[in-house]
Amino acid sequence: MKRRMLAFQKPVLLLLIVLLLLSTTAFASPKNNSTVVTSIAPTEKVSFTEDFTVTSEGGRFEIGFAQVDFRKSFMENLPITFTTEIYAENGLVYIEFNPSVESFFKDVKVHAYGYSGYIYDRTQEKNIYVDIPNQVIKFEHFSRRCFVF
Repeated sequence: MKRRMLAFQKPVLLLLIVLLLLSTTAFASPKNNSTVVTSIAPTEKVSFTEDFTVTSEGGRFEIGFAQVDFRKSFMENLPITFTTEIYAENGLVYIEFNPSVESFFKDVKVHAYGYSGYIYDRTQEKNIYVDIPNQVIKFEHFSRRCFVF
C-alpha cells in the first residue's frame, strides 16, 4: 500500500513542479490613462507639437496627452494638414490648431487623457506644473481652446 502511495505521489509532485515552472505570473494594475511626470522642473521647454494630414476618411491623431478624433467628411476641401500645439499662457493650458477653420459639418472631439506634469508657459517664460483631468472637448471650429482644470 505504501508503495502505491509513493508511486502516485511522485508523478503528482513532479507535475505540480512542472506546472509551477511553466506558468507565468502577471501583475496587473488598474486601468489608468493619465500621464504623470514626477520630477524636478525640466530645463527644456515642455510643449507638445504635431503635424497631421486629415483626409475625407477622418481619423484619430495623438498629440501629447490628447487624442483628436475627426469623423468622415467633417469638412470640405480635404485633405488638409494641421499643425497642433499644446502649451500654456498665464497658467492656463491651451490646444491650438493651425490653420484656423471657421466651421465643420461634424464636431471634432479632443480627448484629454489626464496629465500631471510640467508644460511651458509662454508668458511666464518657464515650465509650470499643471494637473489636467480626463475630459472631452467638442470643437465646432478650430482656433485655440483652453483645457478645463
